[in-house]
Amino acid sequence: MSVEYPLVSVLVPVYKQQDLISETVESILAQNYPSIEILISDDASPDSSANVINGLAARYPTVRSFAQEKNLGITANYNFLASKAIGKYIAIFSGDDLMMPGKIAAQVDALEQNPDSSFCHHAVYDMAPSGKIRGIIDHFYEDGVTTIKDVLNNLGIPGSMTILYRASSSPQPPFEPSIPTASDWLNMIDLCARGRGIYLDTPFVCYRRDDSYNGKDPTRYEGDFIKTLELALHRYAYSHPEIGAACDFALARFYLGAGYRRLYLGHVKIAREYFLLAATQKSLKPKAMALWLISYFPVRPSLLLRMKKIYKKMVSAA
Repeated sequence: MSVEYPLVSVLVPVYKQQDLISETVESILAQNYPSIEILISDDASPDSSANVINGLAARYPTVRSFAQEKNLGITANYNFLASKAIGKYIAIFSGDDLMMPGKIAAQVDALEQNPDSSFCHHAVYDMAPSGKIRGIIDHFYEDGVTTIKDVLNNLGIPGSMTILYRASSSPQPPFEPSIPTASDWLNMIDLCARGRGIYLDTPFVCYRRDDSYNGKDPTRYEGDFIKTLELALHRYAYSHPEIGAACDFALARFYLGAGYRRLYLGHVKIAREYFLLAATQKSLKPKAMALWLISYFPVRPSLLLRMKKIYKKMVSAA
């Protein structure tokens, strides 16, 4: 009796990754799963990325390459690839990460065995830009199930390239066009609203991360994150009241954390605005107002650092 393997579409947006994309594609082709299409879109890179992916498409029949004439940005590039995908399942990936053997097969099996689930994700190897493995990024999910509260409390799922989801469970387009960069968090919330997530504790991806890049500006994605929660609240407040309430609380909680970061950076006026917004949540009001009052005193950054442990306890207890 023949075994049917549902088609998996792997989406790989590329920008300035001419030296890494070949290794990435080779790691996908090495999967022990026979039904895969790999869609790669170069986002008008100034280097030779487009030539490299065209060469890969000419060499491998399962690879389809696209070259954008002008830069779309990561969100629009992902949505472009999603519009070309025909698989039952969609795997989100990046042009500089590596798949480990067995990833696709394990995730498809998990979703086939759990038809009420909308997506599957897993642990990842933390990889430096040099390719050195620094450790494993793992999160505890009770009974291997990922809920909307997990996604909200953790600001998403560590490494969106770990996600494989049912095409039928995702809105179209899957990534919100009005969020230019960090649109994956809202996609995760949308998937959770349509079914539970399954978590595998095996690290099936090497996630290439440059921590210093994100550390240059701790407020880098602040606007995207706030918009994510505002849109999620708008989408689910009436259709899914429990999700709407969770998003409302998560937004206030994010304002509390963002206010602290702004206060530490010396952006006092913005910090005060965030603390007042956080105070709209009854359970957060005492903490938010305490920080709002502190903002009116000349507090040194060194003192704020000593307060960091107290702040973390305040937020985690909320």
